[in-house]
Amino acid sequence: MTGQPLDEHSCLLTGRADTLEWLAARLLMLGCDVQVHEPPELSAYLRELGARAIRAGAGGDPL
Repeated sequence: MTGQPLDEHSCLLTGRADTLEWLAARLLMLGCDVQVHEPPELSAYLRELGARAIRAGAGGDPL
């Protein structure tokens, strides 16, 4: 992945990844807010992970 500064608070990351799962994990480990522009499959996977994290944090029965 490579980063191109956009301003003093943001940058554009581009590159390739072996899997969506790997890329999603790496983005979440950045420790900052991210905005995914493409691919749409990555956005969908991140939403799925977010929903799973919410269920895990709630401590209830899994769906």
